[in-house]
Amino acid sequence: MMKFLILFLCISSFQLSANVYSQIAKVSLEVKNASLEQVIQLLEKESGYIFLYEDAQIEQVQDLELNFKDEDLKVVLDECLQNSGLTYKLMNHTIVISRKNINDQVRMTPTKLLLQGIVKDADGHVLPGVAVVLKETTLGVATDVEGRFTIELPKADSIVLVFSFVGMQTKEVKWRGEKELNVVLEE
Repeated sequence: MMKFLILFLCISSFQLSANVYSQIAKVSLEVKNASLEQVIQLLEKESGYIFLYEDAQIEQVQDLELNFKDEDLKVVLDECLQNSGLTYKLMNHTIVISRKNINDQVRMTPTKLLLQGIVKDADGHVLPGVAVVLKETTLGVATDVEGRFTIELPKADSIVLVFSFVGMQTKEVKWRGEKELNVVLEE
């Protein structure tokens, strides 16, 4: 019990120091018509953090106009990367800037639509465990024991769902706005 208590106190103190450190990372910054690279250089000096990124990814972000006084570094980074297709991760004393992957973008879509449906075989038997995936993403669900599924879809111009099941042919279905979708898989 004593070892557990010591371990718990150590972990808690690390968490506490991490929280205190993140609160210390305040920056003041005023720039006009600056590139993201210029802003990063200023933030490195101001915050003491090290930034890692690919030049080609940040070149596209130009004409930044920022005015922050004693603001949390995260707030400044959120503003810098807004609508850029880039994201960041804080790891210890390093900030890694990278391109958002499509799954993150789908999850962040503010308007989602709910689609329900059922999957059967050619004989009309329900198929439990069918993978229902939004094409070109990892966003998906599996049908339940009654062959039913419910999936949240992002609001988009064109949505294609991929239905796959062992022993059956994979089927792609273009969604046309229906609230319920009935799908038949062939062997």
